[in-house]
Amino acid sequence: MTKTRAPLTYDNALTRIAGQIGWAAMAEAVGQKERTVRDWSDPDIERGCPIEAAELLDLAYQAGGGEGAPMHETYSLRLEAAHRSRFADGLAIAQATCLMIREGAQANEAALLASMPGATMADRQKALREIEEAIAALRATVPLLMNDQPPQPP
Repeated sequence: MTKTRAPLTYDNALTRIAGQIGWAAMAEAVGQKERTVRDWSDPDIERGCPIEAAELLDLAYQAGGGEGAPMHETYSLRLEAAHRSRFADGLAIAQATCLMIREGAQANEAALLASMPGATMADRQKALREIEEAIAALRATVPLLMNDQPPQPP
């Protein structure tokens, strides 16, 4: 019976490798019994593939003509997704802070130029637009800082 394997799982990556080189070649590549390697890909069995075996399987996959590295790609994408999930608040605050700095600096520059002798109404209008953008950037940051939990350090 073919089991459904979710995308971005090691189960699915192992099945992709098996489709390229076969279960027997996978078992040989890692020095394990075929049943053990098959169990690693079974979503109903908790025992997973050791990282050292994952490296060997990716190499065997490539040696067998496969493109990419299914185990590495799965790990990398899962790690990136977990990182974004865990540090999303911190990243959002950092991005908002950069925008506040940029917009604030542009507003300060425009206001300074509007205060110079010879400044025109266009200079003052530009300063007002820049100040409005700086205020919007400041306001957008406030809700990000109101989260009950501070961001985790990377």
